[in-house]
Amino acid sequence: MATHADKEPKSQPSPAVNSRGGSDAALHFVDNRAEATAQRRRQDKVDDSAQVKQQATTNRILQWRQAVPLAGPAFGKSMIAQLVSKRGPAGTDIEVTEIPDGYVPGCLDSVDGVVKFYRRSDGITEGWNDTDLFYTVDEGNLVQLTTETVNTHWDQKYPNFAKASGPDWTRNCEEYATGGGEPGTKLGDYTNAEQLDALLGGNGSYVLHLSYHWMKVEKTGADAFTIRQKDGESAVYTKNFNKADVLEYILGIRSAGGAVHRG
Repeated sequence: MATHADKEPKSQPSPAVNSRGGSDAALHFVDNRAEATAQRRRQDKVDDSAQVKQQATTNRILQWRQAVPLAGPAFGKSMIAQLVSKRGPAGTDIEVTEIPDGYVPGCLDSVDGVVKFYRRSDGITEGWNDTDLFYTVDEGNLVQLTTETVNTHWDQKYPNFAKASGPDWTRNCEEYATGGGEPGTKLGDYTNAEQLDALLGGNGSYVLHLSYHWMKVEKTGADAFTIRQKDGESAVYTKNFNKADVLEYILGIRSAGGAVHRG
């Protein structure tokens, strides 16, 4: 009877076989091993590069989310920056943070569509400049929002007032008038010129809370007043008045009544 050993003589060793089958496959693997190794090395470099880029982006996002909250235009609320990349005016991608709470500068009120307000991720945190602040319409590309655009809008609403500062998107009228805190001691309410005149009786600084606005009023003499105020992201506007004109301005232009606090 022939045995298994008789069928496969020891003088003819069995060829190496890989997991897929015959010796040809094994030889093919050996012939291409150097190329495959090089390919794996190239792929590893690509993977490593992608991981490095992804990790860098993740780190930046974490850094911004963990940053100290900025005082924002949400009128006393804090905000946590969320880093995003959007196409800029020059066709390049810019890392920006959206100003939260749905805040949109008042100078964009007439823009049609869904408007969002952004600042460059490493840009200014107060005031204004012509490089760091943008907006989008209906999630489109970033549009530069310049100092000129802001001033042109608000100058029309404050004719004959002088600008005492540049625009600032981080403080609205209340935050400017109260210094970011509570107004001073309430002296009383007014609905007419006589009541307002009595509340502004002594020289010094006052904070006025009108029906929809806040302003600073300083009385410097019996017939001399200075108003300082801002709206949303606007500059601070200032103007000197005599008594008759300041009472008319406050009552007739900005409000039909309000409250006076000691500044």
